[in-house]
Amino acid sequence: MGAGVDAARVGQRIISDCWLRDAKDPTNLDKTGSFGSERDGGFAEYTTMPARTALAIESSLSAAELATFSRSYSTAEGMLTRTTLTLR
Repeated sequence: MGAGVDAARVGQRIISDCWLRDAKDPTNLDKTGSFGSERDGGFAEYTTMPARTALAIESSLSAAELATFSRSYSTAEGMLTRTTLTLR
């Protein structure tokens, strides 16, 4: 188990990187997963995650508005990647 979160980060407002990667092998897709799919907690009130995926954020957007960013972005990115869409 990890050493835990730096005490200075407790209570910090964050946005999560929903893609969970192996810290030692981050480009290996066989070692990736995401919240709400390979790991429970994507829509939970409370969950745990590696501290490196909890990104500090300062924004006037509400929690509900911010919650749409991580999943929407990764879904759109995945769709564009799979279609091999390119600019002319």
